[in-house]
This record gives sequence, C-alpha cells and structure tokens, in this order.
Amino acid sequence: MSAHWDDGTNVQGTVTFGKQNASGPDTTVATMTLSNGWTNVSEALSGTTMYDVTLVDTAGTQLIKFPIATAMINPGNLKQAQIKFVFRKADNSLKSGNISVSMEF
Repeated sequence: MSAHWDDGTNVQGTVTFGKQNASGPDTTVATMTLSNGWTNVSEALSGTTMYDVTLVDTAGTQLIKFPIATAMINPGNLKQAQIKFVFRKADNSLKSGNISVSMEF
C-alpha cells in the first residue's frame, strides 16, 4: 500500500488491516507503519469475509477506512493486491485511489 499527498510528499502514519465483526469493533489482523509512504502485509484471507484497511496519520487523523470483501472471490486464488492512495494536503480528503489485484487460477 502506498499513500502520498497531492504535492508528492509521503503520508506518514499507521495502517491497520482489520476483520469486520457483525457487532463490535474490527478484529485487528495487522498494524503497520508507513515508511516513506509505503507499507506491506502478507496475510491469508478468509472467504466471504469483510475487511477494513484504515489509515491514520501521525496527528491521529483517520484519512480513510476502506472496505475489502472476499465474498465473490476464492481467497486462495489471490496472489497480490496493491492499493495506492493520494490525499489532498489542504483538507486531508481522498483525491484518488487505485486498487489492483492479481489472481492465479
């Protein structure tokens, strides 16, 4: 995952990958620090499950909480996913996002 500001500088902060629960908060699967605007995680995903990717900057501001669903895929076929976000520095809003997924059958 990468996160940058619209002026090209790196977003600094923490990324949490969590599994959604029917009631109550997400179950944290992994927490990573953005280093130079990048981080990565390697986790096995469960089928028919909802996950959240949450990015919080160093000031504690949640920039995005992005849902990921495995309901329509076989997670065993998922080889790689990459998420790229660009945020507006003026107001912390999302300017663009790109999600790419590689699968093997």
